[in-house]
Amino acid sequence: MADAVKSTDVAERLRALQTERGLTIHEMAERCGLPKRSLENYMNLKDPQRPGVDALIGIADGMSVSIDWLVGRGDDLTRGEFSKEDYAVFCQSAVLHVLIRVMDAVKKQPETAIDVENRLIQGYELHEIAAVGMLDFMSIVDRQSGHPNRPKDYFKRSYATMSRWVEGDLNSFAKWDM
Repeated sequence: MADAVKSTDVAERLRALQTERGLTIHEMAERCGLPKRSLENYMNLKDPQRPGVDALIGIADGMSVSIDWLVGRGDDLTRGEFSKEDYAVFCQSAVLHVLIRVMDAVKKQPETAIDVENRLIQGYELHEIAAVGMLDFMSIVDRQSGHPNRPKDYFKRSYATMSRWVEGDLNSFAKWDM
């Protein structure tokens, strides 16, 4: 059986997070939804208190780290911080960027921007345009990862708005056979 996780491992990792993020204990506790005194007890290097499951979840969520990293069971600091709704919003944003580029190209050169027969847009093959969209998507995800100023449930609200569009007037467009 593997060695039990030492509470000093958690304390050291919490201190490393605090230093790396430049937070006071009060700010960190607020972000994690914990009382300041509890966090101080978890961060005490001499005989630290062991956080319970709820506290570990609060810390992992508040600091955007994996619980495995927090307790010393892994080296990967990050966790999957996004839900499927978040990714849907990111994807929608990337698709929107590609469509705007296509619309701008058509506006500038209406007769030559799109070559339907050869499936080209401004001389680019569709897979090249799709690659640009994927790079946009990855860039959006990267920018949002660990973003401390993102409002709580921002992406859930955006996803709900997009869902209403599809259910409403755009329902026929969403089913459009391309």
